[in-house]
Amino acid sequence: MPRGLQIGEKFPVATVFSLGGEEVPLASLCKGPTVLETGSITCGLYCGRITGMNQLMNEFPDFNFLLLYVREAHPGSRIPAHASMHDKLACARKLCAAEAEQRTVIVDRLEGTVHQELGAWPNMIFVINANGNIVHRGDWNHVETTRHVLQKYRDGSLNGLIDSPFTRAPWRVEARVFRRAGYDALWDFLRQLPMLIWNRWRQRKAKK
Repeated sequence: MPRGLQIGEKFPVATVFSLGGEEVPLASLCKGPTVLETGSITCGLYCGRITGMNQLMNEFPDFNFLLLYVREAHPGSRIPAHASMHDKLACARKLCAAEAEQRTVIVDRLEGTVHQELGAWPNMIFVINANGNIVHRGDWNHVETTRHVLQKYRDGSLNGLIDSPFTRAPWRVEARVFRRAGYDALWDFLRQLPMLIWNRWRQRKAKK
């Protein structure tokens, strides 16, 4: 995985797409403090956090909440990897029809320009201040950690790294994700899981 942007660095100046396929400057969506998560319809970790993130959006109306649709985390026979921008937009719209996602959904380019710059993990979380600087980054979104970060940001006491745990149980993902993607997506998840855990452990050890 690429290193990705870190705390204190500027968030990318890039163009993304709306669900309707219109190009949108990312900066125009990040006016004021912003919470941006990455996800896809085949990412069980992301789908398991939608309800919690919707709650956070209601608790913190002074923040912009965005979901950046990226590559399929675990493509399968029913939802394969994107072959075109048309496919990627169609999957993002399918996500909004299938899940109770209340945030603004934007779509990265087919080649994943923004996702690669951020670090390319499937379910990342970023908190960006009004100046466009990253004040929190998590390789994996953890709703309670994100809530803690937003509370500290709001009261002016956010200072330094607050690590996001991988998850309490990384194998506990949403079964519906694999049913709709195709059960070969489950095999893809199980195949990737040991390496994801290893990379995460190695990164956390390097930060100590």
